Amino acid sequence: MRVVWINGWSLEEGPLLSLVTKRFPEHEHLAVASVPGWARVLEEIDGVDVLIGYSLGAFLLMGRLDLCDKAKRTILLAPFEDFRSESDRGGKVKRGQLSYLLKWLDRDSCAAVTDFRERAGISETMSECYRFSAVELKWGIEYLMTESVELGTAGRFECYFGSEDALLDTYYFENTYPGIRVIEGTGHDLRELLEGGLTSL
Repeated sequence: MRVVWINGWSLEEGPLLSLVTKRFPEHEHLAVASVPGWARVLEEIDGVDVLIGYSLGAFLLMGRLDLCDKAKRTILLAPFEDFRSESDRGGKVKRGQLSYLLKWLDRDSCAAVTDFRERAGISETMSECYRFSAVELKWGIEYLMTESVELGTAGRFECYFGSEDALLDTYYFENTYPGIRVIEGTGHDLRELLEGGLTSL
């Protein structure tokens, strides 16, 4: 079975593929980075059985529902309909914080990414280097600052959230979409979400 993963912001494909290949060795895994051109890369992949979006990757997929039709099954891990806390739609990060991060990326992208990952609770094992350019990284933050998806979009998919997610308001999603899966004691980290919730494909 061919499984395609759309990764989170600033996260390289290598650590993701290493993690999911060990977790689900019986399947073929491909990874797509959340950078400009991600949709074109996904469009060129044939025979997708399962499409999985993580964090920003999940948000991008919800904004391109036509691409979800490529797969027999779509799974969203730590998704959100609007990342900005001001929208009251599941995100816990203020727009001003994203604006500050955007400026920090110009000054020192490595420090900005490291700080974000630490605050988000993303495991060091999910990062091998900082290979993305400041332009690619800023594109992701600008997308988070300006975009949202239609209310109800998350409810169309199989979704998994961590109860202790530092970036997302799990309470909002539990009340809005009673059918979502909340993994107790888990944060925003992909490894935790897989180990605690997505145990099979």
